[in-house]
Amino acid sequence: MLFSILLILFSVLILTPPFCTQKICGLNHKRNYGTFVKYLAAILVIVAHLTGIHRISLNLVLECSFGWCSVSLFFFYSGYGLMNGLQLKGAKYWDDFLRKRFTKVLIPLLFVYVLYYICEVCMGTERMSFCDILGVFFSDNPYLPFSWFVSWLLIIYILFYLAGKCSFFQFGFVKSFAFLFSIFICFILFSNMGAWVKVSMPCFLFGVLYRKKETEFLDIPKCLSVIVLFASLSFFLIAFNWIRICSFIGCPNKIIYSSVPLYGGSLAFCVYYVMLSKYVKEVNIKKIGLLNGSYELYLCQGIVFMLLSAVIPDSYLYYLCCIIGCIVTGYVVHRILSAVLSKVI
Repeated sequence: MLFSILLILFSVLILTPPFCTQKICGLNHKRNYGTFVKYLAAILVIVAHLTGIHRISLNLVLECSFGWCSVSLFFFYSGYGLMNGLQLKGAKYWDDFLRKRFTKVLIPLLFVYVLYYICEVCMGTERMSFCDILGVFFSDNPYLPFSWFVSWLLIIYILFYLAGKCSFFQFGFVKSFAFLFSIFICFILFSNMGAWVKVSMPCFLFGVLYRKKETEFLDIPKCLSVIVLFASLSFFLIAFNWIRICSFIGCPNKIIYSSVPLYGGSLAFCVYYVMLSKYVKEVNIKKIGLLNGSYELYLCQGIVFMLLSAVIPDSYLYYLCCIIGCIVTGYVVHRILSAVLSKVI
């Protein structure tokens, strides 16, 4: 319950005069804040994976099961960022859209794929052929651990582009994309993929819709915003602590381990986040470049887990070394790829 208590205290603290900003503005005017949040979310995902896979205690697993809500935030920011670019640039945004998007996403992904393959070969744990790797690229368990988020994001990019470029849609871009995205989500929901894929993906559409209507959100009176903030926070905390709550009540296992609450919980978390962000001051970080590698940090976790698990047994020391190792590896990979991408894009 520690995470839940800290989140409530943090929410109350942000709304107090020393921390609450008097200048309400959109997320596109809080770049440092967004960079910091995405980096923090990447670390939280790593912690969730560590405690869930390399278990020390069940209570720690439940306390650190914030991976699904952190990935929901990644999807939200992806949708928000694309919609923000479209609103700023208009029709010019579609020029080289797919090339730029795919380059920024695929080059880091393929680079880390190669690193992971080399590490497996060196450790004698090679397990897949090239054809097998391609075969599971679009799945809930791709060759590079935890990279499913990136694989499916590429599909969403294509849907976003089609909604903007196909002239046979007469309903405007947002409605066209919502239509295509809904069909895609239905396919995901009725597939046999894991719940971790299904619960967070709808937040991409929420990010698009929020950026479209952000001005209206910002105009909501503070008293109503605070009510929505704590209502969404309460809904999220119920979903987050669902197993504990249902176990305490004595519900059947089918209800206890249901993923249904997570669907609403992921959207509730994004609503909570945008409401809270209205009153958060811009982060004043001089060396914000240190935190720009959240994407590479996320991608490199599988490599670090594999290498360190060969020399350190499951323990708190292993957790600490993995977190530090991911931060260092992610930063190095980010610096290398930044130099490459600056010449390509």
